[in-house]
Amino acid sequence: MFDYIKEIMDLEGVIIEKVVKDKKSIRIYVTEPRKTHKCSCCGSVTDKIHDYYLRTIKDVPIRGLEVLILYNRRRYKCLDCGKNITEETKLIGKQSQISGGTSRSGKQKSNRGI
Repeated sequence: MFDYIKEIMDLEGVIIEKVVKDKKSIRIYVTEPRKTHKCSCCGSVTDKIHDYYLRTIKDVPIRGLEVLILYNRRRYKCLDCGKNITEETKLIGKQSQISGGTSRSGKQKSNRGI
């Protein structure tokens, strides 16, 4: 249903749950497919979900509307050592709050002297 949005927003590999548009913004709610993760502490593999939290990622504006990707990120629990493992994603860097599209857009502007 949202395949065209995945393509134009470079969101291949994620699941788009819903898209909400209002007068000021377009909000795209996404999740990653569930998969196993390796514990960085003990090396065990787990798919036990500890909790979820919503990350807000700013993307390039479209037709004057702010574009926000709301990513429902999982934290997994290692059953061997108890450590929480944050879900890996290609949407953003570990500490970033902007998407790769926004980052690329800023670089293009600065290269043009804008």
